[in-house]
Amino acid sequence: MTDPDNSYDAFRERYNSLLTYENIPETLWPTLHEKIINQIFDVGSSFSLAECASYKTDKTEQPGGCGELTAVCHSEEPLQTGIFLIDHLWTFAIESYRRQLEEHPGLLPRLAELFNCDENHKSGDFVTGTLADKVGRELWKHARTYSFSKKMEGNSSGISQQVVWYVQDEFGVRIRHSDSPNVKIVPMFFVELGFAVDVMWVIKEISYAKEITRDYAGGVTDPTMRLCKLHPWVDNESEILENTPKTENLKQALLKPDEYFQDRFAIKNEVLPEQLDEIDSVVDKLLDKVVELPYRVFTDWTSLRHNLNTSSGHFCLEKSKEEANIHWLMNTQITDFKDYQQNKPAVFINQIPNESIICNKDLLAEVLKSIVVKNGDSKLFPDFCKPTFDLTQNFPEFMSYALREKTPAWIVKPVNFSNAMGIVVTDDIKEVVRYREQSVPLIAQEYVSRPILFKRTDLNGIKVKFDVRWMVWVSSVKPLKLYISKIAWPRFANRKWEMNNFYEFEQHMSYQAEDRGGKLITYDFDRWEEDFCEKTGNSTPWATVRDDTYAVIKEMFVEACENGAPKCLEHYSRSRAHYGIDVIYEEKEDGGVQPVILECNFNPDCTRIMSEGENKYRYADYYNHMFDTLFVDDTLHPDFVHKLC
Repeated sequence: MTDPDNSYDAFRERYNSLLTYENIPETLWPTLHEKIINQIFDVGSSFSLAECASYKTDKTEQPGGCGELTAVCHSEEPLQTGIFLIDHLWTFAIESYRRQLEEHPGLLPRLAELFNCDENHKSGDFVTGTLADKVGRELWKHARTYSFSKKMEGNSSGISQQVVWYVQDEFGVRIRHSDSPNVKIVPMFFVELGFAVDVMWVIKEISYAKEITRDYAGGVTDPTMRLCKLHPWVDNESEILENTPKTENLKQALLKPDEYFQDRFAIKNEVLPEQLDEIDSVVDKLLDKVVELPYRVFTDWTSLRHNLNTSSGHFCLEKSKEEANIHWLMNTQITDFKDYQQNKPAVFINQIPNESIICNKDLLAEVLKSIVVKNGDSKLFPDFCKPTFDLTQNFPEFMSYALREKTPAWIVKPVNFSNAMGIVVTDDIKEVVRYREQSVPLIAQEYVSRPILFKRTDLNGIKVKFDVRWMVWVSSVKPLKLYISKIAWPRFANRKWEMNNFYEFEQHMSYQAEDRGGKLITYDFDRWEEDFCEKTGNSTPWATVRDDTYAVIKEMFVEACENGAPKCLEHYSRSRAHYGIDVIYEEKEDGGVQPVILECNFNPDCTRIMSEGENKYRYADYYNHMFDTLFVDDTLHPDFVHKLC
């Protein structure tokens, strides 16, 4: 990598849009350039830390900050302008901060002292769970966040958002909040430095000994939103409840207008297929009947290429898209369905128009929520979906519900990440408020606090959390033709489940990523029905649980196929689809078992469930059963496939 051009002209060209977006006055750009190039961290030239004796006792004091010190101006001349760099003390990922606290000996005591929570701990006794708990609680009052784009690994050409959290240095964390701030602070990454820093500039005159403050609500002007955003630092619960929807009004407040779904659909730039008239529909159906076997399959999915049976005469693999009449694509998103319809009318594809409506977690919640709306039910969500809130669109409604219902815990998820990336569990609503500052859209979902647990004999009989991934296939939206694999994939946590230690990934997540050190096990599904009651201690037969699961998955898809885009899946006669539905099981008040749908995954990787070897499934014919069902005859494999509708 070559060194960047350090001239001011190059700096200006490189950061013009960013500096303009942040409203940094152009007159300050040359000074910022000089400080970046020469790594000048000189806040001490104009500011210092001073004792604030009334910090703990005077309720009129500005909230935020750290301990009994606050940042003040010591310039004898009033500061009317100026720009400064603030260093980052610690950078971390939201999923692994606790591990970092415990694995880096010098970090915990430094943060404990900084956050003023080490009073009862002697020197050398810092790495304890109790102190780490205290620091973890305080952390979310002081942590800040930014994100950057990163090219996705593998064959994908996509870009993912990488979220970073950090704590400012001992000066930065002591800058308190004000509704009338005199400085603004934003994080920025500079290639000249090779790392991110905070940029602080003066926005209002600061006289000698005057405290410097920033707006913790980030400039939000809506009064209700400001109340909610400031909740981690301000005791304002009663004010929030006064200004957010009451329980009886919450259901109506959560309804999104049609324009919302239209806007979400428009972002994707999808071109829908045209609706066919009666004659075109007849021609379309005739095309199905004149397909010449074998089907010619093009795929960018290595697992499918290695496992699809081509000796049956039903399918063969093609290296060229142009020669194929099935395009089964894992790493390419199809957006122009009309082009397929008009220029490749005989080609089948593995994507359904507008399928983000079920694959994005926030939109899936809208689909499930619409079930109770249509049925006139008084509940916010059906029993098979925990209350879920879009933290972008329904933040005040979330605050109202969480504060009124005293929900024991929340699980916060990015709406479109996979493999449990970015997921956190917390029993502190103030943490949820801070998580919302991430640049990626999030949902907050009520955490299942009464999960059915599974006794793991390989871990000395501890009872762990689990979920089951069900493989679902769709061959038509209108009419709905929906199938489910009778062989599913139970997934287990690796530590004893308890309603505590929410930072413990292996205690609360049944998805165990091997790259996070998780121990991934699988379970012979032939034994699952026989072992279910014994291993879970629940008397409900697995056949009953399975049938209830089938019913809720069917209800989900019936609703998702009701009206077409933008609120539902759109029918296209050549679309076929493969989804993984993750379902957790909750104990009912009467001791029964309630299936709860967690998420729907597009084209899930099934390599593990087919492979031979230790702790692997041996369902080697999975793809063959799926392709036969979707393309040849849906009655070929009754022992393995169940038709839901």
